[in-house]
Amino acid sequence: MTLQNKYSTMLSRIKEIFAGSHIWRYNLSEVVYEMKSNIPKYDWVGIYLFKDDVLVLETYLGKPTEHTRIPLDKGLCGLAARERTTQILDDVSKDDRYITCDLHVRSEIVVPICTKEKLIGVLDIDSNTKAAFLEADKQFLEEVAAIIAKSHPKISISTL
Repeated sequence: MTLQNKYSTMLSRIKEIFAGSHIWRYNLSEVVYEMKSNIPKYDWVGIYLFKDDVLVLETYLGKPTEHTRIPLDKGLCGLAARERTTQILDDVSKDDRYITCDLHVRSEIVVPICTKEKLIGVLDIDSNTKAAFLEADKQFLEEVAAIIAKSHPKISISTL
């Protein structure tokens, strides 16, 4: 199976997750599980939600982290949230913005989960491989973030 086929299959599965259950936070855990269990280079997968001007870790799979609350002025997660743009770090050792959670991590991608008007949170993925995240990963994860945003219980389709 090609990478594109794998991502396409996973996107279908993620859409099914949100179509099947109306418990949004439970669905987030299912999405994290789907990605972590199907993409070996995704060594840590987490979703932070924006609450009270801070990113708060909602769900994750991977090694435990002490970074359960991230201010918007800290780290790659804060940058992605502030600028509402995907951030990719090919080598975390060469960037001061990286907040160290695990000494084995070599690269990170953070994708904002948002509508045009509202920041919902970020999708944060670490890999123990340098430069692990390709354009295909970026496109796939941005689609996942869009599915999550569209399914948010307080978002109406008209605000997207």
